[in-house]
Amino acid sequence: MMLDVTFIKEMERRLRKRKGMHKRTRVFNAGMSGYGAAQSYLLGRRLIDLLLPEVVVFVYTSLMPVADDRFLASAELDPTGLAINAGPQSDHRRSKSDGQDLSSIFDHSLLAKVLKIHFDAQAAREAVIPGDPATDLFAAARGSREVVVDMHRRSLQHVAALAEMVEKLGVRFILVHIPLPHQVAVDEWVHGRAANGFEARDYATPDIEVVEEFCAQQGLDCIMTRSMLSETAERNSSPVYYRYDYTLTEIGHHAVADHLIDTLAAALSEEAR
Repeated sequence: MMLDVTFIKEMERRLRKRKGMHKRTRVFNAGMSGYGAAQSYLLGRRLIDLLLPEVVVFVYTSLMPVADDRFLASAELDPTGLAINAGPQSDHRRSKSDGQDLSSIFDHSLLAKVLKIHFDAQAAREAVIPGDPATDLFAAARGSREVVVDMHRRSLQHVAALAEMVEKLGVRFILVHIPLPHQVAVDEWVHGRAANGFEARDYATPDIEVVEEFCAQQGLDCIMTRSMLSETAERNSSPVYYRYDYTLTEIGHHAVADHLIDTLAAALSEEAR
């Protein structure tokens, strides 16, 4: 989706129009696709001194623990388990056995690239073991509560560390939780749901409960969006998430912007300073 219609840009537009706001309120998007909480923590530590923000918003999802499981396996950690540096990059270079002809086809043929992506995706789906972080992107959102709690532990540890650092600087920290589409409505993410082994039914949300309990224990300012997105999905004929992808549609982004705007406006208003 175009960046200009995401909730990030929508909030920036609305904040600039509000009375009592800074003339040029700027929302900086530091989110990186595929990053977990640990990588976001490392990135946040670098950016906060550079940007000097007034508010830090951390968007957390249950996809992060799997990304963290893979990242932290090779990352350099401090004695408490927090990431210090990324580990060595994997070497994905082709071996000589791959063949120069096949390599040339993939490098120059768009059709070959598309077919390769299709068959690689199919093979990945067939290899999924539900609840296994090595194969299942959604492992932290399904399984017993004990498994879910353990999977989120290191991710939330990095969220807590970033929040502590931010608040020591006198900067407000807000955690925003975005649910996965199968947790919002039974008819959301129709094709992606089937491909990833989720039935068209209501699912328990132990992962969301884990995040809510974490926020209460840490005393963090947290905004949970599941109920709001479920109500939005019920009211609208168009989906909140894409049919194939687990990302928000334009309707979903606008709903999140509506949900967050008052909180951010209050945090940034000149009257509150």
